[in-house]
Amino acid sequence: MLKPAFTKLHRWAGLMTAGFLLLAGLTGSLLAFEHDLEVLLNPHLFVATPSADIPSPAPLDPFELREHVQDLEPKADVSEVVLGPHPGQSAMFWLTPRINPDTGQPFKLSADQLFVDPATGEELGRRQWGEFISNGEIHWENLIPFLWRLHSSLALPEPWGAWLFGAIALIWTLDCFIGLFLTLPRFQRAQRPFLKRWKPAWLIKWHSGAYRINLDLHRCIGLWLWFMLLVFAWSSVMLNLRQEVYNPVMSLAFEFSENNNFARPKTESASTLDWRAAHAAAAYELNRLSVERGFTINHENSLFLNRKRNIYIYRVHTSEDVYDAAPGAGKTKIVIDASSGAFLGASFPSGDAAGNTVSNWLQGLHMANVFGLPYRLFVCVIGVMVAVLSVTGVIVWLKKRRAQAHRIERKVAAYRVKVR
Repeated sequence: MLKPAFTKLHRWAGLMTAGFLLLAGLTGSLLAFEHDLEVLLNPHLFVATPSADIPSPAPLDPFELREHVQDLEPKADVSEVVLGPHPGQSAMFWLTPRINPDTGQPFKLSADQLFVDPATGEELGRRQWGEFISNGEIHWENLIPFLWRLHSSLALPEPWGAWLFGAIALIWTLDCFIGLFLTLPRFQRAQRPFLKRWKPAWLIKWHSGAYRINLDLHRCIGLWLWFMLLVFAWSSVMLNLRQEVYNPVMSLAFEFSENNNFARPKTESASTLDWRAAHAAAAYELNRLSVERGFTINHENSLFLNRKRNIYIYRVHTSEDVYDAAPGAGKTKIVIDASSGAFLGASFPSGDAAGNTVSNWLQGLHMANVFGLPYRLFVCVIGVMVAVLSVTGVIVWLKKRRAQAHRIERKVAAYRVKVR
């Protein structure tokens, strides 16, 4: 008796999410290679080409480079030191508008990202991240960021886009279990073993008609990729509805540790510790913790000054990370007070609370930041399969809808004959 009701739920849930998942699947398959596509489409921003007279220039001191970028845009705060640009790649800095003393309002900047050659300090270009169309013009350098906005929030204003996609992801998560249940064979006593009766659901009858192949394809994709579909669905809930849904549910099974020093109350105190001293203090604490916890330090990523919280956040990649050791991928963090340099806390992607470890793995799997190129290729295929799953599901729904309409027409015709 449950299957008819669940069948209806599955059809309507699929219909509600099909368009969103089609878009998310196709854009996600491309975003698995986000950095590679950025380099391919925007080499003028992401590739630092050595000059003819200096074949292999050494990178500038990162602290001097930050000061140089600050001079390039005096109307903005450059609140980060890039510590780990890889050879041949540019260094990207985020620009935060300063307050105009004449108006009391933030300056209007033409861009929020600035790219420089880390060896020479030469400005390579700027862009307003995600602004693909502006003033009737198409900015092709923002194609990949715009695809990211489409993938994560349908390019809608925050927080509406995140809430909408979070709701879709939640429906998708529940529908994963409903779809799995619908593939199970009916319970029958004294019949063949369960697995033998379930086996046809995992196969495609290629010699059948077009509709049957479409139905088998829809079911088989859902079964063979079920675990990964659930991973992407639930991690989408995490990325969009973390506080509202994800954390309360996961807290029932896993323990989470929250570092409250990352969310200190806003303060009016101005930082008095310069960048070099802050880096030295944070690096000292990192080395101390590496000895205590027994992890290794792979490379530095950045030193970020949160002016509102008056803290420095030092990001590095260590053996505690779950992400690949790609540029900017380290999520091990050391927090120090921006005024005194006092150690306030640390955050590790794994090795502490199980809930934090599971969450970081879910995010790494969703973002294709683990297991290198083979997994990125796999995620690309998964994105295409999600799109196929959506299309085949809509075709099944249309077929059932037409069949139901024909049944109603026959009943109406039969009734009219009977009345006559």
